[in-house]
Amino acid sequence: MIIRDDRNVKVILADYDVQWMMQAQLQLGMNSMIKVVGLANSGEIAINRVLEMGADALIINYGMPDMSAKDIMQRISEQSPTTIVIAISSSLTANLIAQAKSMGIAEIFHKETLNFKELADFVVNCVEERRRQLIEAADRHGVIRPQQQQVRREVITLQQAIILVHSPKGGVGKSTVSSNIALAIKKSPILSGQRVAILDFDCTFGNLATIFALSKSEVPSHDLSRWEYMTEAATLEEVDELLMTSQSGVKVLPAPISPAIAERINEKTAERILNILKRYYQYIVIDGGPKISPLVDVSMEYATHIILLTTPEGQSAENIGRVVYAVKNTEGYDYLLRKMMLVLNRVNKNRISDLTPKEVADIVGLPVFEELPEDDVVPRAINQGNGRQAIEIDPNAPFSIAIKRLTNTIVPGSYMKTSETAEKMEEKEKKQRRGIFGFLR
Repeated sequence: MIIRDDRNVKVILADYDVQWMMQAQLQLGMNSMIKVVGLANSGEIAINRVLEMGADALIINYGMPDMSAKDIMQRISEQSPTTIVIAISSSLTANLIAQAKSMGIAEIFHKETLNFKELADFVVNCVEERRRQLIEAADRHGVIRPQQQQVRREVITLQQAIILVHSPKGGVGKSTVSSNIALAIKKSPILSGQRVAILDFDCTFGNLATIFALSKSEVPSHDLSRWEYMTEAATLEEVDELLMTSQSGVKVLPAPISPAIAERINEKTAERILNILKRYYQYIVIDGGPKISPLVDVSMEYATHIILLTTPEGQSAENIGRVVYAVKNTEGYDYLLRKMMLVLNRVNKNRISDLTPKEVADIVGLPVFEELPEDDVVPRAINQGNGRQAIEIDPNAPFSIAIKRLTNTIVPGSYMKTSETAEKMEEKEKKQRRGIFGFLR
């Protein structure tokens, strides 16, 4: 039998459309037996997440862009033979269904007409039946243990965003991650010329001005307090005059230096800032302060993506878990879950005292989207104090590469070889289905 820590059915979702996955995560989670523990946007990453999380089931788009369905099934059967694989597709034919089942896929569902309750029930029933078979096999042959494998990381792509980086616990790297995401967007060869702004909503202890090496003497005339009475009809020129320009071209709205002034910044000011900036800026990154301050509360409302940042240690994960629990259990706020992405920072695979991604996901109650490795390039960037970020100092460092992958979660194609959107991928899948099962070759 498989050695497991509970009776939940652990599921990995794999698709190139993050919005569909987030919807599926919420819908499947309505079944108390199902726990979505990981997401992936490629066959390779899906396989790795299955191995890492010890998944009971993989729900995967039949037309993943990097691997054929046949290759995915072969790898799963060899490396995680107890995992149930269920496929979805936008183009079903009798031949396709027969071919899928001949490869060992338990069932294939039509994506557009999918009933999530039926899918959830099917997954649970399949896994329970597989567990029963394994228990019977264990009585005869002993214990089957899941294999382990190092995991490559990728993320899912989305378009246009207001990105909030949040953690209720200080010291997890919010400002570092925020500034590097802003730089990754600005430096993307695909997004050249796009307007990018970063806001320091950690009013009391904000340090974006320091991170970007902005003139301390100019901060008081450009900080958040200057927006208290700004009219929402402000022109682009008026807006740009109140933002500070970093050497990379990212526009920075710093927090006040004076704690007394910082106390004046309230939710109305935050709303005014975001209402104005979203008219002129394609991408806005918000460095949110600790706790759920009024500014963070407003930011969650306006954000298209909420990055919940934690380090792989218990207190940090527990604090994020409380945020997720509150959102899930407060009437009218569950829609925020569709925006939330759990990201691990300072991951060191060799440090045995750290929590594993699976343990963090279990504590928080959300699947892990990305892991940012512990990397010497980060303290080097901070200690140089010249306003250059980690991804500028060493674009090929592991941390820099992970930040670029995370940026692809938000901005489609910004660091990919192709900028195919979900719609293009859907069309590509349909064409290949018409072309004698292109993914099966």
